[in-house]
Amino acid sequence: MTRAATRHLAVATLMQRLSARGLGCVAVVPSATGNLVETVSTDLGVMNAVMVAEGAGSPLDADELTREQAVAWGASLARVHREGSVLAADVELPDGARRSDRALDLLAPGGLGPVVEVLRSRLRDLPRTAATYGLVHGDFELDNIAWSGGVATAYDWDEAEVSWFAADIAYAVRDLVPDHRELAH
Repeated sequence: MTRAATRHLAVATLMQRLSARGLGCVAVVPSATGNLVETVSTDLGVMNAVMVAEGAGSPLDADELTREQAVAWGASLARVHREGSVLAADVELPDGARRSDRALDLLAPGGLGPVVEVLRSRLRDLPRTAATYGLVHGDFELDNIAWSGGVATAYDWDEAEVSWFAADIAYAVRDLVPDHRELAH
């Protein structure tokens, strides 16, 4: 199995577990042979296919979000963090701390070395406990959620990893800020 197929299988397995537990995740539909991931050769190269069931309901735009839906959205993400982390314990997911460290490697050249070291130090000092670090969706934005009867069902789990829950919350709400540069003022 290729590295990409292994990654897709990990995410598909995770999604199946989350869906089976009612954790607001679309279900993966196994192929006719029972596989969660099928690898096929095409004219464009080798492709991995994962089929998911349709999420009940429809997405919301930020300007349609009610207070009750915002609370349900946050509660759904918190449940993914709390309960999903247990379900993901044996699933091979990328580690957000390592990913952040590799990203900082790209910034170190070009005179940013001292800043990068401060960031590395601060990241190393962040707690990685069950209350702060575990399964994150990585893209729990409104456009990746279908809503039905006040219940959020997430799809697009390809950015799932283990990381800080606070980062996942920041990822989720980033589209609520029209221009992130405005936050600096």
